[in-house]
Amino acid sequence: DDHESLLYRAVPTHDEATPSGNGVAAEVLLKLSYLTGETRYHDAAENIIGALQSGAANMPSAFGSMLIAMEKIITPKSSLIIHGEAPMVSSWAKACIAKGPQNLTVYPVPRDANRVPNQIARSSGTNKGTAAYLCEGFTCSKPCFSLEELLEILPQKKIRASN
Repeated sequence: DDHESLLYRAVPTHDEATPSGNGVAAEVLLKLSYLTGETRYHDAAENIIGALQSGAANMPSAFGSMLIAMEKIITPKSSLIIHGEAPMVSSWAKACIAKGPQNLTVYPVPRDANRVPNQIARSSGTNKGTAAYLCEGFTCSKPCFSLEELLEILPQKKIRASN
């Protein structure tokens, strides 16, 4: 080591050759908030975006990862959570990926998973079968217990709020 130690290492807030850690963190926190229903993760993502929005407004081309996170706050992506016994969850996921819309993110959650979001645990706890939930942001559909019905609903992506 023939160099002096750095007094300060700047961490860029904007994208360089790789996306900025701030933009990636905001996007991951949003995904986590939508999957768990925990608004604290959503709030943390909004705080990151809020802190850097003036830079993004002045030079949007340097904040691509941040703009992607902003878009996910404004128009959350559709996601499908499939919960049940592992073999059924896997086959449902494969069928939905093959026949569902391209922009759908599928999360297969086996029944024996350590942590399941509360809404899903409550809704599918009484049914021993496989259940699927179509979600946009914090709003998820009522559980769908039939793969055939789910494959009919997917192209329409109709979200009916679950109570």
